Amino acid sequence: MVTRGATQAEVARRLHVTREAVRQWVEAWRSGGTAALAPRPRVRRRRVELARIEGALVRAAASFDGPLTTARVRQIIQRAFDVKYCASSARAILHRLGFTYSRKTGWHPIESSRRRAS
Repeated sequence: MVTRGATQAEVARRLHVTREAVRQWVEAWRSGGTAALAPRPRVRRRRVELARIEGALVRAAASFDGPLTTARVRQIIQRAFDVKYCASSARAILHRLGFTYSRKTGWHPIESSRRRAS
């Protein structure tokens, strides 16, 4: 559209995107042609397999008395695998493993009869 004479602002309005997005697309096209506009894969592999994290959490829970907090989960993962996760990633891991959070008891597994299919 821009090559046909439309302004970047007009293109942005028609495509319901920001002018900055259109500017970046135009710049990419000018520097690399149509290949620069091709979608790039965004798939990221998990740094540590969920089953390994689950095993580390089970082992840690057996030797630790107290609520399982997000900070504690991050610490367990870092000590076991020498990998740091941010708090939101640790919470996402716990959810994928079937854990739920309570202010009183911290993170705990959902009973298998109530566990959602993942």
